[in-house]
Amino acid sequence: MVFSFRKFKRRLKFLLQLFILTVLFYYSLNLVTRWIEPVQKYRTPSGHSVKVFQEEMLIEQRQTIKDRLAMFYWIGE
Repeated sequence: MVFSFRKFKRRLKFLLQLFILTVLFYYSLNLVTRWIEPVQKYRTPSGHSVKVFQEEMLIEQRQTIKDRLAMFYWIGE
């Protein structure tokens, strides 16, 4: 088997460049993601805004698993 040092050197150079570009791409996407993402997603809205989602249901509105399963089979959602 003939070992070509030039071919090995080219392949090593290619792999090193690929690794460096991959790392740069990863960190650039991470930077863009942090730049776009809101600071506090789950904060209470200010001004005239109203938070629509309620975290807890009232006791009389809770359903048993049997009722929820029956509703699922009846409506299909």
